[in-house]
Amino acid sequence: MNPLTTLTYTNTLPEIRRAYALFRRKYAIRRMLPPTIGFAVLLIFGIDLIIKNPDSATGFMATAASVAVLLSVWVRPLLAEKKLLATIAEMGEERYIARFYADYIEIETEILPDEPTEIVAISRHGVSVVENPEVIAKAEAQFAAEAAEVVNSDNADKSDNAANSDNADNSDNAANSDNAANSDNAANSDNADKSDNAANSDNTANSDNAQKPKSDISTINFQQELCFVEDVEIFCLFVNRALIYIFPKRCLGVGQGEELCGYFGKSREM
Repeated sequence: MNPLTTLTYTNTLPEIRRAYALFRRKYAIRRMLPPTIGFAVLLIFGIDLIIKNPDSATGFMATAASVAVLLSVWVRPLLAEKKLLATIAEMGEERYIARFYADYIEIETEILPDEPTEIVAISRHGVSVVENPEVIAKAEAQFAAEAAEVVNSDNADKSDNAANSDNADNSDNAANSDNAANSDNAANSDNADKSDNAANSDNTANSDNAQKPKSDISTINFQQELCFVEDVEIFCLFVNRALIYIFPKRCLGVGQGEELCGYFGKSREM
């Protein structure tokens, strides 16, 4: 079944902050008013007792309890919201796809991958990008083998010079031995190159898999308590007085704002 309309969007931190302010004004303040009024009365009572009798323990206890509760009611939600926004800011960017059907809404969340960090290995064959710790260890081992090969080559040269000063036959044998060693080194170098290419191919495949965004799908139906709110820059959908969905107007196409308002029209029981 095709959706009535589809929105693809992202949320910025100011938009999330504004949505929380709308949610707090819509629901939180209403819940905070009864305890605020009650403890405000208690606070006035405690202050009145202290004025009349500065030694009144009851007045001090009532005042202290009232101030503590009022701070908890009003300050704690603000601190929790600030902490939540800081956590959201540290998270990776998320992209949303909202599909509006006749009887329900489907919202897909795609968590976009972070940019990969490139690690390079330098050898006599050049510079190559590695992303796997096993490949890094292999490159280090190859570098050590190449260093040992250079030392052995120097020792072989010294031995050849000494043999040349003694007799020509030993020099010819040493030359043949050097040629065989060079042939073996070339074969080993070719095998190392093939192994590196295979490892790079595996890393490329793993990198492609890592770049695919993770997604999560949630469904909203009209048996839930919904409240659709329009602000200057965003549309908000509050679900069961607990969840907040934000549809930024900057991401809407031509006419999609009217479609949303029509979708959440008065004909629906919100």
